[in-house]
Amino acid sequence: HRLYNLRHRGGRHVMTDDYFAQTTLYALGRVLAVERILGLEGVYPELAALDPELSEFLKMNRVDARLEDTALYKYDRMTVAEALIEREDGRSRASTYVEFRRRYEDPKLHEKPWLEPALQGLAALDGDVIDGLMECLEKIARRLEPHTQIPSSFEVPFRTR
Repeated sequence: HRLYNLRHRGGRHVMTDDYFAQTTLYALGRVLAVERILGLEGVYPELAALDPELSEFLKMNRVDARLEDTALYKYDRMTVAEALIEREDGRSRASTYVEFRRRYEDPKLHEKPWLEPALQGLAALDGDVIDGLMECLEKIARRLEPHTQIPSSFEVPFRTR
């Protein structure tokens, strides 16, 4: 939804700077955090044993890979991902929005300045990159739908082509 809003609904121009920063970093960071967790927790090899096709699909359709060769550099993407990872009972999970905001707004934690380069990279993404991300996310959502029993939110209004 965030990508669609940035691309088709007046995008950045209808948001305050704070709203854009917090919500866009959270939306992207959550996806990158989940991808990072899959790697850090060793899920890919386990999934490969259970469903090799799904494992390969997820590895080949990483959002992080779609952002290579953009102004959103690898370690800035990693910083955003890790800013949204919580450790709980020895396991990793993606932060909730409130957890992220609490840390992001806490001046003692210095997350805002750490995430500023990623925010600048996000703001510089062009329409073609955003369209490619939307297509990638739609593919992932549709591929996971039968496994998760969660209906995709990619319906006609969200299609770019």
